[in-house]
Amino acid sequence: MKGRYYYFTIILSVLGLMCQILIYIFSGKDISSSLFIGSACIYFLILILCIIAVYHNFRERVTNMLIAWKNKKALEKEELAKSTPMPDYKFSPVEGKKVSVIIPNYNYARFMEKRIASVINQTYPIHELIILDDCSTDNSVEVINEIISEIKDPDVKFVVNETNSGNTFAQWQKGMELASGDYIWIAEADDYSSPLFLEKAMSGFCNENVVISFTESSIVDENENITIEHSRDMSRVVFKSLHWDSSYLNKGIDEIKDYLCINNSILNVSAVVWKKDDYSEILEEAKNYKLAGDWYVYCMVLGKGDIAYHKEPLNFYRMHSNTVRSKTKPDDEYREIIKIQELMNEKYDIGIKSLRLQRERREFLGEISENVRRKKVAFLTSRPFKGSGGHRTIIQNINALVRNGYDCDMYLAYSEGIEEDSPESIIEMLDEDFGGCAAKVIIGKELTSPCDLVFATVYNSAADVAAMECKNKAYFIQDYETLFFPMSDARIEAEDSYYYKLTPVTIGKWLAHMMEEKCGIKSYHFDFCADLNVYRKKEDVVKARAICAVYQPDKPRRCPNLLINTIKEIRKKDKELKIYVFGSNEEFPLSEELNVENLKILSVSQLNNLYNKCLAGISISSSNPSRLPFEMMAAGLPVIELDVENNAYDLYEGGCLLVKPRPFLMAESVLELINDPKRLDGMSEAAAKYMSDYPLEKGYEQFIKAVEKII
Repeated sequence: MKGRYYYFTIILSVLGLMCQILIYIFSGKDISSSLFIGSACIYFLILILCIIAVYHNFRERVTNMLIAWKNKKALEKEELAKSTPMPDYKFSPVEGKKVSVIIPNYNYARFMEKRIASVINQTYPIHELIILDDCSTDNSVEVINEIISEIKDPDVKFVVNETNSGNTFAQWQKGMELASGDYIWIAEADDYSSPLFLEKAMSGFCNENVVISFTESSIVDENENITIEHSRDMSRVVFKSLHWDSSYLNKGIDEIKDYLCINNSILNVSAVVWKKDDYSEILEEAKNYKLAGDWYVYCMVLGKGDIAYHKEPLNFYRMHSNTVRSKTKPDDEYREIIKIQELMNEKYDIGIKSLRLQRERREFLGEISENVRRKKVAFLTSRPFKGSGGHRTIIQNINALVRNGYDCDMYLAYSEGIEEDSPESIIEMLDEDFGGCAAKVIIGKELTSPCDLVFATVYNSAADVAAMECKNKAYFIQDYETLFFPMSDARIEAEDSYYYKLTPVTIGKWLAHMMEEKCGIKSYHFDFCADLNVYRKKEDVVKARAICAVYQPDKPRRCPNLLINTIKEIRKKDKELKIYVFGSNEEFPLSEELNVENLKILSVSQLNNLYNKCLAGISISSSNPSRLPFEMMAAGLPVIELDVENNAYDLYEGGCLLVKPRPFLMAESVLELINDPKRLDGMSEAAAKYMSDYPLEKGYEQFIKAVEKII
C-alpha cells in the first residue's frame, strides 16, 4: 500500500510542476521569478523524496521476494528429500526353476509373431509354451500354427476352443490347469517383452515367500510406438508415492494395505510371473468382473505371500481400441473399484491415508450416476485444535462412516484465520494430532458438491446448515451449549440452534433426553465408549499413591476454580498425596504451593499410563459428560464427577462417584476413596468390566444406524 501512495504522489508532483510551467508560459509571467523557482523547488524536493521512498520500498519488496523464493526452494528441497526413493533391493539370480508360459489369444493374429518371438527369445529358459485360442474369428489359428511349426524348443501346446469362453479368466484358469511348471507367466497375445524380462522377474523368487514378481511396463500403441515409457508415472499421480522408482521386496499384505487397496498398481498381467498354486476359487470369482478381475486376483494372491518388483520397463503393454478398458463406462468402472476397495477394507485394517487416496482414485472418473456413487455426508465445524475431545469424536465417527461405505466432507469455518489455512496443512495437523481424518477437508461453509446428509456440529453452524440445499440435515450434538454462556446473544443463539428442525444425533442419553423433553424433537443417540485397544487395565502396574484431574481453564464448563479449591481442601488433610493435572498447556496456578504436577496435553497412550498409575481420577463437567471419565473407567480408574443431572444419565455408578459441586465434599470423597483399598479395588474392577461392553465400535455402529435412518 505504501508503494501505491508514493507513486501517486510522484505523479501529482510531476503534474503540478507541468501545470505551473504552462500557467506561467501562457500568462506571460517570468519563469525566472523567485516565486516560480521557490514553488518548483518544493515540487522537486517532494519528487526526490518520493523517488527515494519508492526505491527503498522497491528494494524491500525485491528482498522479500528473494527470501520467499529461497524459502520456497528450501521447502521444495525438503519435500524432495522426504520423497527420495528407497535404495534398490538386490535380487539374486535364480536358476533351475520351471516356468510355464501361457499365451491366451482372441483375434490377435496381427500381434502373434511379435508376441511369440518375445517369449522364445528370453534369456531365462522356458519349460513349456501353452497357447490358447478362444475360438478366434480372424486367422489366428493359421498364423499360430505356422509360427509354432518352426519352434524346436521349448515344447509347445496349442489348444483351440470350439466355442468362445466369453471370459479372460476362464482362459487363465485353463492355462494354469495345463501348466506343469512351478511358475506361471501369462503373456497376453497383444503385448510383448524384452528378452531380459523373465530373467529379471524370476530373480524375485530368490525369496521363497514371494508369490508374485513383476517388472515395470512401458505403454505402446498399435504400431509399437512408446506413448508412456514408465507406467509408474501414472502411479505417482494416484498414490503420491515414489514406491515404484526402486526395485523392492514387500510383504504382500503391506502392499495391499498401502497400494493395492487403492488402485491396481500392476499395469497388466503380462508383467507378472506367479508362483504356481491352486488359484481356482480366486479365478472363479474374478469371472464376475468386467474390468478389475486382474486387480482382484492380485489382491487375493498377495494374501498368501510376498511381492517382488523390478523397476526396469521390460514389459510392453499395448493400449489400443480393442482393449477392455477403452470400452468400459465410468459407472461400471466405479462399481468395480468400489467393490474391490470395500473388500480390502473388510479384510484388512486400512490406514487413513489409504482411505483418502481411495476416494481420490474414484474421483478421477468424473461424473458418476446418482444411483451408483457412494452416499456422501458433510460436517460443518470449526478448526480442530490439539487436545480437542469434541473434534476427536467428530473425526472418529467420520472415519467410521468412511470405513462403512460413505464419503465424507469436513467443512471448516467459525475460527479466526481459517481462511489463511490450506486443506493440506489441516490434513497434516489432523494426521499428527488426531491420528488422521478420512474426510475431504474444505475451507469455508458453502457446499462445493451435493450431499445426502449434512451435519451441524456447533451452535453457530446450525443456521448455516438449515439454509443449505440438502435433503437431509442433522445436528451432531456433544453438549448442551446453552449452558456455556451467561445470558447474552450467544446464549440465545445456542438455544435457538436446537429449533432449526435439524435431526439431533447426540452422544449420550442425557442430550437425547434434553432434545426430546425440552425441545420436543425426536433424537438419535450413541453411547459413550472408549478405545479399548488404548484404554485398558494393566495388571502388572504398581499403583502410586496419586490422583489425576482434568484441568482445562479455557473451558468454563470444566470449572477450573472448583478443581483448584478442591485440591486446596485435599492439601489441608493430605500433604503427601501426589496430584497430577492434565488437559491444557496453560500453567496451573499455585503449582508449587499445592505441590501439583502439570502434565499438560498428553497422548492417548500417555493418558492410559497415567490412569493405570493413579488411584482415582477427577473429571469435572458441568454440562454434558465428556469421554474422559469413560476412558478412565476403561483403564480401571475410579472417577469422581459432579452430582448434577447430566452426569446421572450416562455415568456408571459402580465405577464413578457423583459428588455435589462443593470443594470440601469433593476433597472428602477423594480422600475417603483412596484410603479404602477394598472399595477402591472393587470400583476399579467394576469400571473396567462395565466399559468392556462399550468399545468404540459399538458407538460407531449406533451412529451409522442413525445416519442410515436419517438418509
